[in-house]
Amino acid sequence: MRTTIAPATITPVILMSGTQEAGYFPAGGTGGAVGVQQYTAAPTNSIVTSDGLAVTIAAGQKAFLQNWDDAAVYVRCGAAATTSNANFILKAGTAANDGNGGSVEINDFVGQVFILAATGSPRVNVSLYT
Repeated sequence: MRTTIAPATITPVILMSGTQEAGYFPAGGTGGAVGVQQYTAAPTNSIVTSDGLAVTIAAGQKAFLQNWDDAAVYVRCGAAATTSNANFILKAGTAANDGNGGSVEINDFVGQVFILAATGSPRVNVSLYT
């Protein structure tokens, strides 16, 4: 006996984080209009080369961190990062300054962001958008 099963209806879903869309846009959609902050000035960039405070993010700002070193970097929002307590781990590049290190955009946090190199000293590019 052969049974035929009708295909289920598929409904597209847009994942939301607060009032912002989070990564999925249906075909033809741009996804950029809902609560997205636009910045008119270039970010301030700095290379952080010591463990500890990397950046302080104020209300209305966002930060982008990229590891420019060949060792992983632990990142923690609000308190000192440790190898066992971090919000993010930025992967190491294959070599220093090769552009292959991990990165993170922090756009939903207000406060201090700390880093800790897995070995040696970190080399993290921090871009602060105001």
